[in-house]
Amino acid sequence: MYNFNNAEESAADGSRISRRSFIQRVAFIPVLAAGAAGVMAGCGGKEAETESALATCENYEGLSEQDLNLRKTFNYVSNSPNANQVCSNCALYVTPEAGGTCGGCQLFKGPVNPGGYCTSWAQKQA
Repeated sequence: MYNFNNAEESAADGSRISRRSFIQRVAFIPVLAAGAAGVMAGCGGKEAETESALATCENYEGLSEQDLNLRKTFNYVSNSPNANQVCSNCALYVTPEAGGTCGGCQLFKGPVNPGGYCTSWAQKQA
């Protein structure tokens, strides 16, 4: 148990550290945590962008039940199971307008993730 009347405490290796040193070390932990969070956000920036674009491309607000069923008929998914067959390299893909993240499809209505896929995928001609 810690003796609050004593200005020093025992460290793990048996040496003694002052109360001031202990408080300074503990107070520095939030600074380290904030710095680590910033580094992690920087490393995962691309992933966060991808997740944000994916969420935007999954906004089906305004689509009718028939439109949604048509998407299901073509087995559209937002993330292609095959890296070589994605909506952005499909002949039926409609590229997004300038500054947009979601494209479209000639087969069904609604936003389409460029990294998505459906069973009607056809290689875009060069």
